[in-house]
Amino acid sequence: MRILHVIATLDPAHGGPENTVPHMCSALARRGHRVEIFTQRNGGARKAEESVDSGDGVTTTWHATRGPRSYPISAAMARSLRRRISDFDVVQVHALYRFHTVLAGRLCCRRQVPYVIQAHGTLDPYHRAIRRWRKALYSLLIENRNLAAAAAIHYTTTREQRLAVAAGVRTPGYVIPMGVEPSLFEDGLGSGSSPKGHEALIPEAQGRVLITFLGRLAEEKGLDVLCKAFGVVSRANADAHLVIAGPDDEGLGADVRRWVADNGIEGRVSLTGFVTGQTKKALLGASTVFVLPSKGESFGVAVAEALTARVAVVVTPGVALHEELERAEAGLVVERSPEAVGHAILRLLEDEGLRRRLTENGRSLAEHSYSWDRISEQLERMYLDVIENQARANASNHGDLTAGG
Repeated sequence: MRILHVIATLDPAHGGPENTVPHMCSALARRGHRVEIFTQRNGGARKAEESVDSGDGVTTTWHATRGPRSYPISAAMARSLRRRISDFDVVQVHALYRFHTVLAGRLCCRRQVPYVIQAHGTLDPYHRAIRRWRKALYSLLIENRNLAAAAAIHYTTTREQRLAVAAGVRTPGYVIPMGVEPSLFEDGLGSGSSPKGHEALIPEAQGRVLITFLGRLAEEKGLDVLCKAFGVVSRANADAHLVIAGPDDEGLGADVRRWVADNGIEGRVSLTGFVTGQTKKALLGASTVFVLPSKGESFGVAVAEALTARVAVVVTPGVALHEELERAEAGLVVERSPEAVGHAILRLLEDEGLRRRLTENGRSLAEHSYSWDRISEQLERMYLDVIENQARANASNHGDLTAGG
């Protein structure tokens, strides 16, 4: 198959799809498909359009943009899509309420190329409530039509699909999870068993038991709850140290430092900024507990990464992956309160048997569900379905025209 993925940015500091889409495309290329990515480069682009072969069978084309960061517009991407869209058998478009989503959807409809939308949480009621009236108007004028015309919606959890259907989305859906970086499946990680490599990042945490948060410093991630919860933990466990690792792209860092001070945990908390690659792997390898008390998370890639690295996890029901964790007995799911989160962390620190059981179950869940090789098989079946459905629709339309003639 000839497959195109269209995404606003591949800046890894943005988290989520920006990190997972390249791995998704590489896995599809390993299955013998011709895969390309069209994306945008905000500001400073040397060329309006620049293609790069990643060396793993995937070609990425970057396009210069104009306009605000919240809604960048790319005339170069528009030209590329108009010129190339018919070259592909199927297109996957990432996120909603974006210029590239509307553009790709309309061109696919015009050229009769089936397209799949992956909403990445934008259909979740929590996220829809942010700038609610603006999104409601945008949906009425543009996005509802785009969703209805899509061949399918790619959901990453059954919870994400359920919430979207409850919101009125009727487009056929496929539930296919996200994967994690292949290097995290290497053995010897987790439960503080692989400390080397993180010392330069957090020298102040030498000899401490690491409680780790990994993700953007964003309001929905629940960092206020986490800081209060760690206040509970720090009073009961003198060895615990909280690591908050992630980019501050929303300017929340000052608030986080204030929450740290308000809870009396200065000296027990490290804010590392964005981590990736071997640094992230080393941090997870040195961590004993991973915590994500998020209000709204359509999947939770960082949770899947922690499971893969054999780290015990604590999440709240706002993390869509919590249902899978409960079914597999692979983590603790607690209400989103400082007391509940704090006590769950302490329980894992104190009960080695529970921690070992959860981490082994978590690793099994990750191996079964979150390896890109397995996920690429599911994506392939979804693409074949929508291509076949499009072919039937085209044949039916052709038959109707012939009969009418």
